[in-house]
Amino acid sequence: MPSSVVIKVGGIVLTEGYTYDSATGVIHIDGAKITGPVVIIAAEDLPEDYSVTENIKNGVYIGGGTAIKGIEYSASITVSKGYLLPSSITVKVGGVTLVEGIDFTYNSETGELTVFADKVTGNIEIIAVATKIVFTVSGKIDDSVFTGEPAVYGEDYQMTLIPLDGYMLPKSIIVMVDGVIITDGYTYDYFTGVVHINGIKVLGEVQIIAKMVEVPVVPEMPKTGDSAKTDLLFGLIVLSGTTLIVSRQKKRRVNN
Repeated sequence: MPSSVVIKVGGIVLTEGYTYDSATGVIHIDGAKITGPVVIIAAEDLPEDYSVTENIKNGVYIGGGTAIKGIEYSASITVSKGYLLPSSITVKVGGVTLVEGIDFTYNSETGELTVFADKVTGNIEIIAVATKIVFTVSGKIDDSVFTGEPAVYGEDYQMTLIPLDGYMLPKSIIVMVDGVIITDGYTYDYFTGVVHINGIKVLGEVQIIAKMVEVPVVPEMPKTGDSAKTDLLFGLIVLSGTTLIVSRQKKRRVNN
């Protein structure tokens, strides 16, 4: 019987969760460890092995640190919270960059990667960079729709609302994240129009809704004419929401 064996499950070498009795040849693998195809290699038949190094920015590499010559190598990448799996990765064997789809496969949705058996001929290096999740920022001011600069997951976001001529900023606005109105975690200055959203709230698409206020137009008061018989009109201004209502009342004629 071989003095030892190498057991791979789903392409990953097990370092625990199994026993091997070299006297009887009995191998026992814990059920919890059987999560994929099982390959057992006897020590006498072990081919040359190679080291596997990884450089994953903003993520974690899950896989064995050793690859065996002529045996398919599999691993996976997970990313930190707020990051997206990279759309592509770099895999090198013996310092030579492999071609995705021909020499290895990578799934950008699951992070799983496989180096084909015939390409495992030297030390393997895996390089990947995960990117921050970015959300769109949109809004509605009165009947106009706008799109702002993108917001980055978990980072503070700031923008400025600027009213058109003839309008002024409203005293309050509505801020929504992922379709849900938030009532805290942001500030709005209706003097400057600056909206600041705390990073802890930037967890989804951002939408800002505001209704600008029309600047009231004060009518000119009628000038008193040379004739004392001129009718005098006094304007009474009534503000209702954003609507300016001018009510004119005729004053009694004054006769000399």
